[in-house]
Amino acid sequence: MARVVKGAEARRAEILQVAQGLFMERGYAGTSIQEIIEAVGIAKGTFYHHFRSKSELLDALSKELTAHGMLLALPIVEDPSLPAVEKLNQLFFQIGAWKTTQRELLVQMLTAIRQPENVLLRQRMESESVSLFVPLVAQIIEQGVKEGVFSVFSVEQAAHILFAISLATSNALGDLVLAEEQGGALERAECMVRANHQAVARILGAEEGTVRLMDEAVVRPWFSSEPCG
Repeated sequence: MARVVKGAEARRAEILQVAQGLFMERGYAGTSIQEIIEAVGIAKGTFYHHFRSKSELLDALSKELTAHGMLLALPIVEDPSLPAVEKLNQLFFQIGAWKTTQRELLVQMLTAIRQPENVLLRQRMESESVSLFVPLVAQIIEQGVKEGVFSVFSVEQAAHILFAISLATSNALGDLVLAEEQGGALERAECMVRANHQAVARILGAEEGTVRLMDEAVVRPWFSSEPCG
């Protein structure tokens, strides 16, 4: 049988796809580079041509996931028919719902990036998210100011603070998901989400209860506990 020769981009995409499947099946720590190479059916040199390490591969995979989030976000942000509050809510709801469909992979990624050797990788991933999403959030806040539903001192700074709160909440929820003891985790998660809503409304000068950056119905599938009373 003739050897199939693929272009560089196609080969890179194949490596990412196979690695994602292996990470979901065996976990990040439980998957070696050699196993990825064998599953793809490539030479070791081909792998290292695209990725210098497994951490770099994970970094690339995280960027792919972030880019997918952008594809979900842009139609919402650019929809002229949506008011600012609805745009902001839909932006985060859609991303949250999509993360739930990728739960198994994201749990593996959460576990991997919390390892001490991946501190820099985690920082790069968070920086990537900030650079991509803060401008979109700022665009929505600016629209809300014009509509009279938001009141902020600085649109840009409000966007950074809002996204920082969202990121911190996501990290805290990730810690709850990965906690060995799950008792009461859902209750703490739901209360955390409600506190997030209150804080964000105050930052934006919005009417309390109108801005909801996380849907509790999307949060619940990540846990198995009692709801917040």
